[in-house]
Amino acid sequence: MSPEAKLRLLAKLTNYNPDFGRRPCQTFSEIMGYRNRMVHARTETLTFVEGQVYDPTTGPTEPETGWEQATTLETAERFYKDSLELVRQLHEAAGLPEYLLQFGVSGWSEWSGSPVSDGE
Repeated sequence: MSPEAKLRLLAKLTNYNPDFGRRPCQTFSEIMGYRNRMVHARTETLTFVEGQVYDPTTGPTEPETGWEQATTLETAERFYKDSLELVRQLHEAAGLPEYLLQFGVSGWSEWSGSPVSDGE
């Protein structure tokens, strides 16, 4: 069963109505697509852009694959925030007590900061 099918089944069991055209459910599909590109890697043919100006300090610009373009701090933060929101919405739809979401130092119910450590 695909992850989206599992989410749909869980949604049905909890009377949750996911809208896969809007966040956070839309992001769930993006996360699964990103995951699949990473786990089931395939050879990609990339084309260099004509007319590049060579900069000796940085070298030529190389084309990026789709997963390289998607690998940004902003994308990671959106994936993280929307995942937490999806869990919160499913939790609420299931009628579970809020304290079950309270684990870890910062907890699931409130997110502040970045999922990526800045070395501090």
